[in-house]
Amino acid sequence: MIEGRPPDDAPRGDDSGLGDADWRPKLPDPEPTELGPPTPIEEIPVVDPSSIPDPLETGEWKTAPDPFDTGVHRAAREGQGDKKKRKGKKKRRETDTRERRLSGSEAAATRPPATSDVAARPSDSQLKRRRLGALLGGIFVVAIVVLLIVLLVRGCGGGGGSSSSPTVSEMIGQTIIGKVGDAGPSKGMIKRVERGQISGVLMGAGRPEDADRYAAKLQKAAARGGQPPVLVMIDQEGGYVKRLPGPPDIGPNDMEDAGGEDAALTEGRKTGEFLKPLGVNVNLAPVVDVAHDDTADTIASRTYSSDPTTVGRYGAAFVEGMQGAGVAATPKHFPALGLATENTDFAPVTVDANASAVQADVEAFRAPIKAGARLVMVSSAVYPAVSGDEQAVYSTEVIDDLLRNQLGFKGVVISDDLEAPAAGTTPGDAAFRAIRAGVDLVLFAGTNGAAVSAFDALEKSFKKGRLDRSTLRRAYDRIQDLKNALEG
Repeated sequence: MIEGRPPDDAPRGDDSGLGDADWRPKLPDPEPTELGPPTPIEEIPVVDPSSIPDPLETGEWKTAPDPFDTGVHRAAREGQGDKKKRKGKKKRRETDTRERRLSGSEAAATRPPATSDVAARPSDSQLKRRRLGALLGGIFVVAIVVLLIVLLVRGCGGGGGSSSSPTVSEMIGQTIIGKVGDAGPSKGMIKRVERGQISGVLMGAGRPEDADRYAAKLQKAAARGGQPPVLVMIDQEGGYVKRLPGPPDIGPNDMEDAGGEDAALTEGRKTGEFLKPLGVNVNLAPVVDVAHDDTADTIASRTYSSDPTTVGRYGAAFVEGMQGAGVAATPKHFPALGLATENTDFAPVTVDANASAVQADVEAFRAPIKAGARLVMVSSAVYPAVSGDEQAVYSTEVIDDLLRNQLGFKGVVISDDLEAPAAGTTPGDAAFRAIRAGVDLVLFAGTNGAAVSAFDALEKSFKKGRLDRSTLRRAYDRIQDLKNALEG
């Protein structure tokens, strides 16, 4: 039995009337200690605190024994430290021995990484993918650089005629001729010239100084937009049709009496010298239609003669004189409007003549073309014998077979007014049909809005695949050749 613990069979609680405390061990009473008399306070020695040395200053705390350390724990810690040091030295010796036995590459391969986040050596497939990615990235960068260089060159080229690869919009814009109103070019027309959506304009009647001012304004707009020069056109035939007061002073009907070819040459030169300083660079003249007994009066009064050969000679002389002064000439109205009994400006016209009669009048254009005429205007009349049911301006038989192949014309083909009743359709459709047939420039001499509609219609026709790029490019190149010749 443990001392101080009651026996297991001892009664507890209410059984004996005694509590657990009654079983506590009995300790002997302490013997009384005799205490001497108390020491008087004044006899207690007083110690000066400043005389006690500070262990932090003397360093005694470093060597002072730890009163709570019996020495057993310190010895155990020191023993454990020595044991760890011995193990570490042994492990390093073993590692050094292994590394000395291995070659440099094997040691590097078996040595554990310095840190746990070092990536493992990539596999061959990963290396191939990385090389492929780097190669593709390099190709992409080179492609971007080449594209930027191309865009820079295109931008420096002006976006109009100087670019070797014009856009579709640029090519379409170069086929459009609009009308300048009596008050001069509108703001909308100026904007379209800047954007390259219009190639030239037709001046109306007015004062020479106005024509000069309008032409200068248009050319500045083209230069500002980086576009090719504007073709500034006018109807200065002489006689019945003359938009500005000035040469030619002799009308076509009077040319034979005035001196024939010499007079035509002189009148052509004087007309060019008059128009050139005004900024007009294209004259829609001379009229090379042959007069017949039933020719409409509004046409007969503008013809040189009823003989195709005479008409051709006078027309060629006028072309030579005017183009020698720097203004392009435009023989008209191919193939032969002299056979018409009505004027296409006022009504639809069908020329009911056989192929031989038409061919005879076509010959009048041969001499002016041989003289170097830069443009030829095609009629909007229908010639069943050569063009079928279509107007000449929409007929490849007239433009390609007769004009280009038979007569060898290499210059710019311009339509007659496609807003006239004889055109027979909307400006947009007229422009599409004319360009598709081989016309280079489509003329709208009535309203300013018709040229806008034509541009939009041609763009839509191209996007729908109805108009091919090669057709537009041929027209564009011929127009640029014309403009370059006028600037030279």
